[in-house]
Amino acid sequence: MVNLFKVYRSITDSRFRQYIAQKMNEYDNVINLSEDLLMTFFKNKYEKILKSGKWKAPDEDQKKVLASRFRLKILRIRKIRITMQVRTQIRRP
Repeated sequence: MVNLFKVYRSITDSRFRQYIAQKMNEYDNVINLSEDLLMTFFKNKYEKILKSGKWKAPDEDQKKVLASRFRLKILRIRKIRITMQVRTQIRRP
């Protein structure tokens, strides 16, 4: 059973990992879950996330990081443009 959880915890999708953590809690708290039942739960959850198009979709924290990176990239581009404009104006007689 331990190996089963190790394999599933290696999955990179955050929603799926949260689901795995929930099932691990249930298993640890002596809820009667067999390996076959757990694997069925995991398979169904995986298929549901996959069909919804949300597999490996960024969670809220990841979305914030991506947005910050995008804003930073925009600022760098603007800085380069301004620098180029200033250089062009300085070179003109």
